[in-house]
Amino acid sequence: ETTDVHFIIGITTSLSTYIYPSIVQGAEQVFTEAGYHIVLGQSTVKENGPSRFTMDGVAPWKPDGHLFEPLSADLPIEKTGVLDTLKSTGIPFVLVNWQVEDPEISYVAPDDFAAGKKVFHYLRSLGHRRIAFIGHKDHSPSLMRFTGFSESARTHGERVDDSLVRWLERETEAATLANAYDVTRALLRSGGSRPTAIFYYNDRTAAEGYRAARDGSLSIPRDVSIVGFDDSDMGRTLYPRLTTLEHPKSKLGRLAAQLLLERIADPAGYLPKHILFPCRFIERDSVRNLL
Repeated sequence: ETTDVHFIIGITTSLSTYIYPSIVQGAEQVFTEAGYHIVLGQSTVKENGPSRFTMDGVAPWKPDGHLFEPLSADLPIEKTGVLDTLKSTGIPFVLVNWQVEDPEISYVAPDDFAAGKKVFHYLRSLGHRRIAFIGHKDHSPSLMRFTGFSESARTHGERVDDSLVRWLERETEAATLANAYDVTRALLRSGGSRPTAIFYYNDRTAAEGYRAARDGSLSIPRDVSIVGFDDSDMGRTLYPRLTTLEHPKSKLGRLAAQLLLERIADPAGYLPKHILFPCRFIERDSVRNLL
């Protein structure tokens, strides 16, 4: 049986202007050099809502492979059925910027767990003891960062105070950012029990933390320290400059593309790979040394 080759790769990710263009650009460089064209699609899915590239009859062609970032709007991605749908198509795919427990699925992602550990250790080393976390419970990178953050607390003989953890709504980006602002205002109104530092799961929500602090007449980092994640363009324009962790955006896209091409070239002999990139800590001006 002859298999048609279209030299087309589907890439499904967020189409926002945040960190995602860098991931796509890194992947596109590799695919272009190999003679492939890419087709982009929006990744946010709901229960039983597969990607446009996994649906029979959507187009007269099937991509030769698929890079997929499984952003889920309301459930952990494993509960949406999308990964099973991807498997059932027979189209080779690699997850990018996301980890899953399924050993048959290849992925390339930041080492979010280790990054979370770094943040807690760093803030504790500067004398912070009331450290808040703001993130998404059903968003795998956010949850892994929190898990590492909590694990670091345990290694220091401490525990993360549940009253300082806030999980955000994820229905829309606007709702998420508004929620980040609201929960930060609530945390910072708690008087003597308010956190001395807040770790946000990304720079966008950290920016809302800046706004909430200033609206509460508080100064960063004098009154509250803030750490973000992603080293985005947005984070670099905040004042004071945001302390954050580097997201290996372009590297992630390039390596995920290389793995996908390997799988396309040798589907029978390919073994799934699970690759995590270390995230460099970028110390700037938004954290106060309390010692």
